[in-house]
Amino acid sequence: MKKRILAAVLAVCAVISCLSVAVSAFGSTIHPLTLDVQMTTKADENRECWYSYTPVVSGTYSFLSYNLYATQCKLFVKEMNPDTGEEEYVMLKHVKSDLEHWEENGHNKRQFCLTYELEKGVTYYYSAFWGFPSPDPPDYYNMIVKLRCDSYNEHIIDHIELSCAATLASCQNGWWNKDSSTGEWYYVYDPARIITNMIITVYFSDGDVKTVRGTAEEIDGYKIMFKHSQIDTDKHWYPKSSAKYTANTLTVSILNASADFDVPIDLASYPVSGKIVDVSGSPIKNAEVSAVNQTIKTNADGEFVFAAPYGKYNVKIAADHSIGREVEIDVNKSFDENNFMSTPVELVNCDYVNDGIINAKDFAYVYQNLGGDELERAITQISDNLNFDKDSYDKIVLK
Repeated sequence: MKKRILAAVLAVCAVISCLSVAVSAFGSTIHPLTLDVQMTTKADENRECWYSYTPVVSGTYSFLSYNLYATQCKLFVKEMNPDTGEEEYVMLKHVKSDLEHWEENGHNKRQFCLTYELEKGVTYYYSAFWGFPSPDPPDYYNMIVKLRCDSYNEHIIDHIELSCAATLASCQNGWWNKDSSTGEWYYVYDPARIITNMIITVYFSDGDVKTVRGTAEEIDGYKIMFKHSQIDTDKHWYPKSSAKYTANTLTVSILNASADFDVPIDLASYPVSGKIVDVSGSPIKNAEVSAVNQTIKTNADGEFVFAAPYGKYNVKIAADHSIGREVEIDVNKSFDENNFMSTPVELVNCDYVNDGIINAKDFAYVYQNLGGDELERAITQISDNLNFDKDSYDKIVLK
């Protein structure tokens, strides 16, 4: 693959119209690209977006678009025309679609993926534009693109070593998420504490050794990249004591070298999950579950999850039109044995006037405000729970 057009053939190329850029392109705003950063730019008056990039290392680079409508791209360099003595844009490549690798590239096949071998120190120019003249697509003004490096030609770094004295505490410094494929709750850890305290030592091929902290954006002019594995299916992060533990991988990459760090997670607290339902067994959304100085709300399936140290706790549960209750839970020391989804906590949910007892006032409320099947269901629930109050709940210990 050619890296650039040689000066000897520029005179021939200059007369070929398909290899030249219209004069109007010279007046366009040229946006500098940052490697591996997705950016959105507004098209100019010619419905184009122009970008530039000067690689610090020779290698194979891909420029991709992430739009809804079909897009195209042209790659250029600026060269001196020996006949005129003026600089001209000379086209190196033109692509219209990504028919073969669009899935692995994470966009639709109508988008472009322009791959080319770029030479260190040479400034390259990309022109991105939409693939049809009319009518204008609603969002044609905004072009979404990203430049990535597929491989470097130079072997600059021999290897990378990582060390970090910091640890993460179980179920802290992050957020809960639910796996869409398995339905399992898991904790997404924020690796910022590890990155901040990490020491990165880079051994260069020429024998030089340099060390920086993880807070540095680059080392010796080369960008430091972090990627973690926990967002991948079946690769969520767990303490080593968990039966689900595989490896809590945080990958540090610089140029074509990378190193993995297994993030340690200390057992400070344990996940507790459960479910809240009404008297008919239907899940209650937005029920409040309060325990260990925290209050969380149930999701659309009536499910909740929180973290607590080992021990016994009284959990307060409340919801709209329900008589609140307390249940006792015993948080087990095993990281994987505090799932109470199979034994839902039931709330009596027909206290429509919220006075703490099911009585005639609730009948009056539903007759005035409900109708149809909803009214029939409410009357049945009220009848089944007449004179029910908070003290009527049996004391339940979830096991």
